[in-house]
Amino acid sequence: MRIGLCALKDLKGRDRRAPLEAPFGALEVGSTFYALPRAEAVFRISVSVPKGFLLGVKAFGLFTHHPVRSQALPAWARPQGADRVLRHMVPPRVRRRLYAAFLEALEPLRSSGKLGYLLFQFPPSFEPSGEALDYLSAIRELSPGWPLAVELRNPRWFASGPLEGLLETARDQNLALVGADLSPHGAMPWHLTATWGAIARLHGRGTGGGPFPTPEERGNYVYPAQELRPWRDLALRHAQRVPRVFVMFNNCVGGSALKSALAMAGLLGLGEGTPSQTRLGL
Repeated sequence: MRIGLCALKDLKGRDRRAPLEAPFGALEVGSTFYALPRAEAVFRISVSVPKGFLLGVKAFGLFTHHPVRSQALPAWARPQGADRVLRHMVPPRVRRRLYAAFLEALEPLRSSGKLGYLLFQFPPSFEPSGEALDYLSAIRELSPGWPLAVELRNPRWFASGPLEGLLETARDQNLALVGADLSPHGAMPWHLTATWGAIARLHGRGTGGGPFPTPEERGNYVYPAQELRPWRDLALRHAQRVPRVFVMFNNCVGGSALKSALAMAGLLGLGEGTPSQTRLGL
């Protein structure tokens, strides 16, 4: 069982070091969503991570149907005259080459045994369809042996019809479907679909006083114990069936994630443990 934060945002001094120490056992790297990582930077991280500490890595935005900055792409992959690049603007063979380069850069982390998961977080516009399921299968085909996780933001995926096909694809491809706590939609169900592990990501329930909160408003929220207990119970249930369970907090505004994660660690009975773990250069 691993509790962790999705970012160190808004943390200073002692609080910034706390997520790298017991009772925490995981941390998520989000910079890879905005730009392709450099192999040398990944190597430095891999040798800095203490034994037993695992990192989750977010997939580059182009691979999850998000727009990316043109400057985030290598020169050979940039469409001419575009500041923002959408997936369809990049030819399939170039996208495959980019993805191969992405995995190659992450290989030091995986080969060292310090990669917890590779997360593909799709936007609400990624709707249920046969084409979308084929895309999930293609990710697995291009990533044999990698611990892949998929987070879906469109609640239509979890209606009875689409859900059946989604679960079948996820289990066939050994993809971990992320259980996500995400206002204003509430919780996306946390189904166990991968033999390698399970992941929950809690984004916060702040509303900002409106029906469609921004990520900042959503993340400015500390989970009370009564809202954490259902996630704790599911995490304990999943831990009986898979070797790794991650409960990650993404309500990273004003220290909310750290407070919520410590509360979850307490509910799980995880102690503060021993020595400080090496600080990471993230």
